[in-house]
Parts: sequence; structure tokens; C-alpha cells
Amino acid sequence: MPFGPGHNLSQMAAALPDGHPWKGKLNALDKHSPAATRFRYPSPVGRLSDPPGADRLEADLHELGALLAEARQRLAPHLQA
Repeated sequence: MPFGPGHNLSQMAAALPDGHPWKGKLNALDKHSPAATRFRYPSPVGRLSDPPGADRLEADLHELGALLAEARQRLAPHLQA
């Protein structure tokens, strides 16, 4: 499925057909969409957001790592080395 560059995971999920096994997984990750810009660009009042704490980063890395492992497992039969 062609999809251009972007940061909004819910838009990517919306492009999937209803019932697609990854649609709910991508929607659940939409909480990470703002992170693409939140810590790099100032808000309209000129402030940068505080970075996430170590506990939050560890939980996020665990969640994303599990999803990547599942993707590798599902896609491995279709990939040529």
C-alpha cells in the first residue's frame, strides 16, 4: 500500500481496510505521533516540551520492540534475503 512520509500513525492506520490486523495496533501507537515534532520544535509560545522520563522511554521501547518483533515474524516468509 503506497503511503507518503508522515508522522501521524492514526492516518496510516486509517488507510488500512477495516478488519486489518495492524489497524488497531497502529491506532494504539498514535500516542507517539506528536513525538516526531514535540521535542524538536518550540510551541507557539516558544517553549520546548520536557523530554520523557526514563520509565516512559523504557515502556515505549518495550511496546515498540514487541511490535517490531511481531512484524518481523509475520513478514519473514515474504521477504527475500
